[in-house]
Amino acid sequence: VWPAGLRLALGTAASCGVTTTTLYCWGDNRGELLDSTPTAAFGTAIEVTRTELTLAVAQVALSRHACAILADATAYCWGPNQVAQVTSPSSDQEPPVPVGVGVSVTGVAVGAEHTCLATTPASASSPVAS
Repeated sequence: VWPAGLRLALGTAASCGVTTTTLYCWGDNRGELLDSTPTAAFGTAIEVTRTELTLAVAQVALSRHACAILADATAYCWGPNQVAQVTSPSSDQEPPVPVGVGVSVTGVAVGAEHTCLATTPASASSPVAS
């Protein structure tokens, strides 16, 4: 039985569910998408306990890689990074790294080889980092 208020994100080979306090994922773990172990796959949901994701997760999106918006409107992406869809330069896998630094992230969408963020400036006086 899933908790009330669970929001689902379905990816290419893995899926996640977000409650108000917890991120659960299951499926393919290539590139350490679901956790930081070399386990190939999880058939049942596991709690994602990435140390970089210290605040409640407000939204998650995933394809071959994953991104999450945290409660403070910051965003992190992680997982397979063959075409720099997580961060540049590209690599086989990436731990959660901050993306959209200097802005408030209001939405995230990912595809197999891209990441898109919807943002608003963090404040009128702070420059937007690229």
